[in-house]
Amino acid sequence: ATFDHVVKLVSSNSDEVANAVAELSCIAAEAFGLDASRLAANVRESGGLDVLVACMDDPSDEVQQCAMSLLGNLLTDVFDPEARLSLAEFSEADGLKSLQQKLLAEFPINLYAAACLQNVTALDPQHCCAELRSRGCADVLSQLLDGGDDRVRVPSHRVTACSLHTS
Repeated sequence: ATFDHVVKLVSSNSDEVANAVAELSCIAAEAFGLDASRLAANVRESGGLDVLVACMDDPSDEVQQCAMSLLGNLLTDVFDPEARLSLAEFSEADGLKSLQQKLLAEFPINLYAAACLQNVTALDPQHCCAELRSRGCADVLSQLLDGGDDRVRVPSHRVTACSLHTS
């Protein structure tokens, strides 16, 4: 069933894509070990990371949340030992820029963005944090810490610590 979901993820039918993102997000939330690795590999091999980055700009909050939830799983080596391959595709699709923009969205979109960004920066702290610094992301994160929702502070704080660290 997972392969069918991945096929729908890269469909030209926007309803199929939305449903696939939601279903894959739920599957990923329960997956571990070999199942998680296979799911990640299938998404990578199908070009699904580009689709997930595009889904962060979907008009539907639910699609955005599911995309960031799924990305959060795909972009951690706890879920997939080959997560750096997913990160490379995510970066090529300008995923960091999309996540940074979502930090300014209303709750819970900003929480999903901060949590996903936390995983990204943990996976590759040197490169990702340098890129985030160059994009001015520390200012955005500081806004979340200073006046943001308490529910968003913990992942934002962890990403802020990474993005401000310059060595």
